[in-house]
Amino acid sequence: MYFKFQYLVWGILSSALDIVQAVTGSSVWREIPTDVCAEENGHATLTCSGDGQYEISWRKQTANGWESISSGNSILYGVCNTCQITGNHNVGQYNLKIDPVSLHNAGKYRCELFAARPYHHQARIVITYPCRDAEIKVIHGGTHQSESTYTTEEGAEMTLQCIATGCEAPCQNITWYKDDTLIPSDSDNSSEITISVSRDDHGKRISCKVGNKATQTYREDHITLVVQSEEALSTYSTKTSHDRPAIATQHESEFHIGNGGSVQEGSLHKVLLILMSIAALVNTS
Repeated sequence: MYFKFQYLVWGILSSALDIVQAVTGSSVWREIPTDVCAEENGHATLTCSGDGQYEISWRKQTANGWESISSGNSILYGVCNTCQITGNHNVGQYNLKIDPVSLHNAGKYRCELFAARPYHHQARIVITYPCRDAEIKVIHGGTHQSESTYTTEEGAEMTLQCIATGCEAPCQNITWYKDDTLIPSDSDNSSEITISVSRDDHGKRISCKVGNKATQTYREDHITLVVQSEEALSTYSTKTSHDRPAIATQHESEFHIGNGGSVQEGSLHKVLLILMSIAALVNTS
């Protein structure tokens, strides 16, 4: 019964709004607010504008519901001492600026425009802090070798994750680089990426750079790739097989004297000659 009554009320309000729009003309949104990240004691601006004969108003969500902040270009008395309405009101701009921002200002805000569809849009002010640290973790496709070096294979799909501390989403700004070249991403908060490894990636440095949208401070971590390609492995195998006979030949040459036999046989022959000479001297004496 309650839901039927609720739908009836909404239907009546919607019909009334249609009548108002038909009589007075409709309002049209030109710019709607988006989430804003701000440092404590910094500043934040929620933008909002529309066309029509009505002025925009702002509200903030509280424990008791949506509290009115402004009507047109005026801030309601005693509601927000650090708030002001900025923008060119002649073209329908009624931006809500808060300076300085405190923890109390964090939360959801609503920009309202009578006779517009929908008649309001929401956005948040998020208090953010500088990032303290960044760390790359290899999720798949690589083996830790030493320090920040990882071994992988040509053709492997390598999945990396960048973990930041101190600055949390949605205010994080994460970018990835291969050496000094930006790795394209679908968003500015790509904490996880997957790269296709090629032989040209051998020795390349993959890094993630983490900051937040309210400050210019960044933290960075990197890894270095050691790529094992099929060609490199084949070359190594061939080189090893060629080196072995050469080592054996060198080893054998140390134990042979020309065509006359081994080193051990030559030494015995010399010893026998010396003994025979001593014996001859003893007999003559």
